[in-house]
Amino acid sequence: MHHELYKHLRDNSDFYAKYVYDSISIAKARLKLYRATKKKYPNANRPYMKRDMITLDNQTYKIIDNHLRFPIRAKQYIYIKLASYVLQKLESAKLGSITVTPKN
Repeated sequence: MHHELYKHLRDNSDFYAKYVYDSISIAKARLKLYRATKKKYPNANRPYMKRDMITLDNQTYKIIDNHLRFPIRAKQYIYIKLASYVLQKLESAKLGSITVTPKN
């Protein structure tokens, strides 16, 4: 099912391939957690995404001049200005995956 869904999304959308794969992986993990919870608590609610988010691994993003840069398509990038606090936390931690959510 994972491969069929990946192929369908890649063929019918303009999303960057890495984001399609990551979104399927996140959905799969949430579904697995739901199934485990359902066994223990039969009245558990189905999972749903409460807010938009994107998870970027360390090979997907770059920090350039206080901006977070990540691709949306081939040679097309989004730049997000980082606050000094966020920039400090990202630089002090070792390079790994990050999750970007919209500001409320």
